[in-house]
Amino acid sequence: MKEIGRVSQWVNAHIKPVSDMEHWGVIDRWDYPSDGKGDCEDYALFKRKILIEEGFPRQALLMTVVKDEHNEGHSVLTVKTSAGEFVLDNMNDEVKPWDRTGYRFVKRQSQPTRTYGCKSAIRRRHQIMFHDRNFVRAISWISPQVYGPRRQDA
Repeated sequence: MKEIGRVSQWVNAHIKPVSDMEHWGVIDRWDYPSDGKGDCEDYALFKRKILIEEGFPRQALLMTVVKDEHNEGHSVLTVKTSAGEFVLDNMNDEVKPWDRTGYRFVKRQSQPTRTYGCKSAIRRRHQIMFHDRNFVRAISWISPQVYGPRRQDA
């Protein structure tokens, strides 16, 4: 748990919160915060990337969409561990059990399928740009009629 908390705190401290509209001029864009700026899903993607690089299993790191206390949409990273499921959030440095966040959980990345992204994004494809190869591959897998045929893994 210390490693997970360390990564979450580091990302929270080093990324400047900026909306996608302010940053990119679009409603929603999922991307790594490579320029040091991003919104909630960018924080979650970056935390996931770092934890995977540090050896955490990809299937235990789930992108999650929630509604916050103001009923606004928000993205967090859920981490499945032997001690339970915990949330890494850019709004809070504390790693909390999922049921102690105060959030209403809307959608979570599916583990057994190849859907690495949040399925709600598919409905808004024209507003969202995915830059992670795994997300592009997952979207093609979910909706080939919209995104083209699925590419074979190398």
